[in-house]
Amino acid sequence: MNTDIDMLSSLLEHLYVQIGGAAGRHDLITLQRLSRRAEQVESLKRQWTAGEEGTELQATRKHAEGCGSERALSPTGLRELRVEVTEGMVRQNLLTLTAHVKRGRIKPGEQLSVELLPSGDRLQTDLVAQGNRLRARGEIGQFYRDAGVTAGDFVVLTEVSPGSWILQKVPSIASIAGQP
Repeated sequence: MNTDIDMLSSLLEHLYVQIGGAAGRHDLITLQRLSRRAEQVESLKRQWTAGEEGTELQATRKHAEGCGSERALSPTGLRELRVEVTEGMVRQNLLTLTAHVKRGRIKPGEQLSVELLPSGDRLQTDLVAQGNRLRARGEIGQFYRDAGVTAGDFVVLTEVSPGSWILQKVPSIASIAGQP
């Protein structure tokens, strides 16, 4: 039993009940707020499930093919790179992708065009071999400030088309549920 997925499902059910109540009261502001939260939970649930399926799929392919260079994490061949941000990464404006480089999901020298959410700013960067980090440190620092990223938070770098990416903070379950 996956308790994290169960918790997200339970939270979604609760939100949908609240959405129904708000719709019945014709409370548009509450309906919009609850709908945004439900959308965030759905997204988090999809990311969590995709991460688990991607890990299982990767392990299956490695075993079947006898190699460790599987890059695709989704059936479309596009990648999703989830990173836990450390205090040092925040302090030094770094986004390091070492775990993903080791798994062959991304390679040093790769060029990336990245849209930073929530600001919508775009940056052109590459993955530096030394440290397996994105070169654009100033922009990464600004992204951390704009998105409110702190040590222990997760961010996800999602490939939307070859070479084009979106970087965003993964919302925590507590923030989606409206808890402090």
